[in-house]
Amino acid sequence: MFDFSVAAIIIAMIFMLMGLIGTMLPFVPGIPLIFVTMAGYGWYEGFQQMSPEYLVIMGILALAAVLADHLSPLIGVTFFGSTKYAMIGAVLGFVIGIIWFPPFGPILGALAGAVIGEYFALEDWELAFKAGIGSFAGFVSGILFQIAIALAMVVSFIVRIV
Repeated sequence: MFDFSVAAIIIAMIFMLMGLIGTMLPFVPGIPLIFVTMAGYGWYEGFQQMSPEYLVIMGILALAAVLADHLSPLIGVTFFGSTKYAMIGAVLGFVIGIIWFPPFGPILGALAGAVIGEYFALEDWELAFKAGIGSFAGFVSGILFQIAIALAMVVSFIVRIV
């Protein structure tokens, strides 16, 4: 006889793995996929192992990771002492990169946008490249933060179902 609970765990783990991979790819919503998988498994098993309180905590973590993903380039640019033009350039470059140059376009676009924006403001290539480095550092730190949150969510899921 077929055991649906084992199939549900296998399916959940496949989606969790896709979510982990998605944390490193710009167009795959990795953290939200992990959270939705947790909630779906919770619904399947009657919210016994995946309690509503646990899902609220995981939802807050997921929201923090998504916000960090979107704000980290701006924080990086700010940390390196750049002007608002570098921040605007980083956002515009990010958006252009998403549309025209996936999957690495958002990172490279934010880098180029920050450099161009800062150069527009100060007409100093050295400071402009510093802004670009800040944008890139922000992206990398955001990805690392997302990976850490994703791993924590997956490990906590495994601990709860075992």
